[in-house]
Amino acid sequence: MRTCVGCRRSQPRSHLLRVVMQVVQDLGRLVPDPLAREKGRGAWLHHECLEEAMRRKAFNRALKFDGSLEIEALAEYLSNGSERR
Repeated sequence: MRTCVGCRRSQPRSHLLRVVMQVVQDLGRLVPDPLAREKGRGAWLHHECLEEAMRRKAFNRALKFDGSLEIEALAEYLSNGSERR
């Protein structure tokens, strides 16, 4: 079971997308990790909860990052209707 950082509902990991952060200078770039194999701290998200997670600044808390976050790669992945694992 994992908890979505957007809506805070717990579900099996097969229903959620793992998101990791790549840091470039002082900017954190959120990238999807659909196979849940990337190294580092991750956050879990329902495909429809991105806006709620950003509004709550949930990624900053979950990933323990105080800087600005770039979400373009993650938003593009979600908007393309990419399937879950």
